[in-house]
Amino acid sequence: MDHPECPVLSSSLSGYLKNNLAPTADDIVRTSILKEGPVTELRSVEELVIEAQNSLELLMKRRESLQTTLYRCDTILSPSRRVPDDIWREIFIRCLPSHRNPILSFVEAPLLLTHVCSIWRSISLSTPQIWNRIHIPLFQIFRDPIWGIPPPYLDNPDIHDLQFRLQMRSRQVREWLRRSGSLPLSITVSNPSGESSTTEYHAHLLDSIMEFSGRFRNLELMVMDSHQLYARCLRLTLSRLPMLRDLTVYSIPKTDTGSTAQWYDKGLFIHPNLRRLTIGYLPLSTPPAIEIFPLPTNWRNLDYLSINSAIPLHWAREILIHCHALVEISIRINDATSSNQIAFGDDHIIIPRLTTFSVLDDCSDASRLYDSIQVPGLHALQCYGNSRVPLISMPHFFRLLPRVLGLRKLTINPRVFTKESALQCFRLAPSITHLSLGRQQDYNVSLLPSHSSSPEVMEILATVYAYNTTLLPNLEILEAYGVMMADKTFLDLMIARFDPTRSGVARLKKVSIRFHRVKQMDVSRQIEYHAKLVGVDIDLHLSYLQRNTQKGLSPSFGLRNQPMYLFTS
Repeated sequence: MDHPECPVLSSSLSGYLKNNLAPTADDIVRTSILKEGPVTELRSVEELVIEAQNSLELLMKRRESLQTTLYRCDTILSPSRRVPDDIWREIFIRCLPSHRNPILSFVEAPLLLTHVCSIWRSISLSTPQIWNRIHIPLFQIFRDPIWGIPPPYLDNPDIHDLQFRLQMRSRQVREWLRRSGSLPLSITVSNPSGESSTTEYHAHLLDSIMEFSGRFRNLELMVMDSHQLYARCLRLTLSRLPMLRDLTVYSIPKTDTGSTAQWYDKGLFIHPNLRRLTIGYLPLSTPPAIEIFPLPTNWRNLDYLSINSAIPLHWAREILIHCHALVEISIRINDATSSNQIAFGDDHIIIPRLTTFSVLDDCSDASRLYDSIQVPGLHALQCYGNSRVPLISMPHFFRLLPRVLGLRKLTINPRVFTKESALQCFRLAPSITHLSLGRQQDYNVSLLPSHSSSPEVMEILATVYAYNTTLLPNLEILEAYGVMMADKTFLDLMIARFDPTRSGVARLKKVSIRFHRVKQMDVSRQIEYHAKLVGVDIDLHLSYLQRNTQKGLSPSFGLRNQPMYLFTS
């Protein structure tokens, strides 16, 4: 905006500001005379500005000095200086990851805590509770003659750096575990993509780990295809593992033909204090079949057992009979035969302490197993079939439901249910408060057939049957994965569950749905509105497939920069 006192605007010279015409000789003289006054006044104003800027700079420096003084005083008076070391230790313990063991990295606790300040470093190094868990990766082995060449004959800086870092890792592991004092240890040894051969660096690292085997409480051996490493771990005797209670083994290699002791006769698996056991894959016999072995006596004391290999139905029954003290079990059963078949008995299987039962059922008929199981304290049941075709008959685990009166959580595969079988399932389990239709790990395009019945299973949750009774009247948590139901249908289902006229029905408090399609309409606000009408602050999570629906409209869609057939002449 032009200044209102500008003499140019109040004269006839202002016309030149609106065009590109050359000024006349008289106008040039008039303009030159008009400049003289502003030039003199500008010099005076600039001097005043410089004087004001100097004064402002002095005030800014003074303000900065005062702020620095106040900052230093606040630093001295900081509440963190008066926090007792015991409180810091409790905070540091809660900084550790809860779902896995900490890693050898300065990007997370506990190593991160040692690089904040000297006080934190001192406290963390004197807190054994943050150093008694560790994840130890064994570097991937690649087959190359370079591992057999003496260091003086190597001139590859990358290999020299690798060797140095591998040596340092052994020292880091030893120092980490020493900081844990005398506490029980939780150790994960992992090499998910290694080859079977090992190097001296592996031996040094294992030496560093085994030095502390007397304090192993939780041990995870997540090592693939490395028989030498497994043999080293499996040779541990009971005297070297006095505190072992939790063992996880990714896969068990087949015992050598000349060996007299089998893997299930060795220290790790026969430890009398063992309470939790997880086995990924059992060894196979020849011809390929699960090798049935005598169950160790100490397995009778297990609280938790998980076997990921599919085992024959008759052997699953023997495991349930043998491990009668279980609190939680996860198994996979099928119709496969074993190398040494066992007759299937008819005695009842009583597991009084069992609260969680997970079974992946691929049997053609497992009804005899479910008929014989007595689990009065069962709270969580996961029965999952892998069949890609909906069942015609009722699933086998239905035989168990009438005898489980305190069931709270049920997980099923909705794609193997018909609408009628799902309706019968929910009628048999009215006590459940948590229903999971599918599992998150199965959310994959290849696992979702076009004839999925999950929409029908979802829709019947709003069904009212005889005597005006709502299905699953105690339901508070609903999970579903791979859902194809339309958003409008899902909204109607939610509104029905929040119908204020339905008395004696629990309200959904948490809903997590993963749709296997793009979003059709926003239903979140309406669901939250109806939930609030009945006094529920619902925890709602809805996710959809993210697809570029405009991709096909691009002018370059399908354009190729190269010929489709590269070998044409």
